[in-house]
Amino acid sequence: MKLSPYGGYKAARTEWIGSIPSHWEEWKVSHGFLRIGSGTTPKSDNGLYYDGDTLWVTTAELRESVIFDTATKVTDEALQEHSALRIYPIGSVLIAMYGATIGRLGMLGHEATVNQACCVFSRPEKFDSRFFYFWLWMRRPILISLSSGGGQPNLNQEELKRLRVPIPSIPEQQQIAAFLDWKTGQIDALIARKQELLERLKEKRLAVISQVVTRGLNPAAPLRDSGIPWLGQVPHHWQVRSLKFCFDFLNNRRIPLSSEERASMARDFPYYGASGIIDYVDGYIFDERLILIGEDGANLLSRSTPLAFEARGKYWVNNHAHILRPTLGPFTYWSNLLCIVQYAPWITGAAQPKLTKENLGSVPLPCPPRDEQNAIAEFIEAETGKIDPLINLALETVARLAEYRAALITAATTGKIDVRNVRIPQPVA
Repeated sequence: MKLSPYGGYKAARTEWIGSIPSHWEEWKVSHGFLRIGSGTTPKSDNGLYYDGDTLWVTTAELRESVIFDTATKVTDEALQEHSALRIYPIGSVLIAMYGATIGRLGMLGHEATVNQACCVFSRPEKFDSRFFYFWLWMRRPILISLSSGGGQPNLNQEELKRLRVPIPSIPEQQQIAAFLDWKTGQIDALIARKQELLERLKEKRLAVISQVVTRGLNPAAPLRDSGIPWLGQVPHHWQVRSLKFCFDFLNNRRIPLSSEERASMARDFPYYGASGIIDYVDGYIFDERLILIGEDGANLLSRSTPLAFEARGKYWVNNHAHILRPTLGPFTYWSNLLCIVQYAPWITGAAQPKLTKENLGSVPLPCPPRDEQNAIAEFIEAETGKIDPLINLALETVARLAEYRAALITAATTGKIDVRNVRIPQPVA
C-alpha cells in the first residue's frame, strides 16, 4: 500500500531520528510511565516460594508476543517476603536487560511479576503501550549497541528511563499501533507460510539424501542388517567401516583465537567453531573443501543447527570442530552421509557434551563400492540441484518480508508515514 508522509516536519531532539511530524512531541520514557521497574529471583531452596498462582516472567518468556502464561509461578509468601516482586498489570511492556536474550520484548496479557533481568514499563500516561512496544522493537538494535558489560552485555535501567520517544496524541498512537498490528499480522502470516514451505523442502531434501546414502539407488538390492541401530539394513554387498578408515583428521592444524585477538583483525575470512561461522578474521589456515563436525557444546545433543557441515574456500577453524577430509570416494557422498549420522551413542557428558576424536573415529558408516558412491553423489547433486534453488528463493522471500516488516514499523513509529486515515479492517468474530 502507498502511504504518504505528514504535511510538515520539525527537527527531532533525538539526532538519529532526524525529523518528526510538526505536531509530535518528545517525551522521556520516565515521564511517560508511572512505574518502571524489574523484579527478583526468590531463593530456590525455599519450597514456600514456588508452584504458586502468580505468573513469574523470566527473559525466556520474552518472545515478541503477549504473555498469558509462564513456566514458573510464585506463591503469596514469595510476594510478601520480596518487596521487589511487584505485580504488574495487563498491557505492561517488558524488555530483557541482559544475557543471551538482551533486547527481547514481551507484553503482559495477564497480571504477573518478573525476575531481575526484565525491565517493565507499566501504567502509561503519555504513551500507548502498544505504540511504545513497537517503538522499542524498532529501536532494539540501537539499544543493544549501547549496552555495556563485554562478555555479559546489559542494558542499564536508568538509561532506558532517559530515552526520548517522539509521540503524537494517544489516539493517534493507538491508530498507529492498530495499523501495525494489522500489517505485521499480514506479513507474519506470509512469513509463516514461507517458513512452512521451507521446512517441507528441507525435509524432502533430507529424505532424498537419507534414502540413497543408506540404501543406494537400486530399490531391489538384497539387504542385510548393518549392526548399526540408527542405520538398520544396508545393501548386502556394502561394507560397514569405522569413520577413521574413511577420513583423514586435520585437527592438528586448528588454531583457536580469543575474541580480543579476533577483534583486532580485519574481517576477510570465515572463522569456524563447533556450529559454523562465528566470526571473520584476516588470515586463513585452510584453502580446500573439508567437512567440519562439532566437538563440544549443547548442539551435539540438540542439533538445532547442523552438526556436520562443509567449509569451502579460505577459512580458519578453532579447536571446537573436528576437521575431516574423505579418503575413499567422492566428497559429495561422504559430506551428505555425515549430515544424517546419529552421533548420540558416541557423545559423552550431559552438562558439557563432547564428541572426542577417538569416539568420532569409531562411528560406523555404510561404505558402498566406489562406483556406487560416484553414482549416488551424481544423483544427490542432480536432485538437490532442483530443491536448493527453491529453498534459496524461500529464504530470500522470508528475508525480504522481514526487512519490509522492520521498515514499516520504523516508518510508522517515527512519523515517516501518515496512517491516520487508513481504514483498518475489524477482526472477524
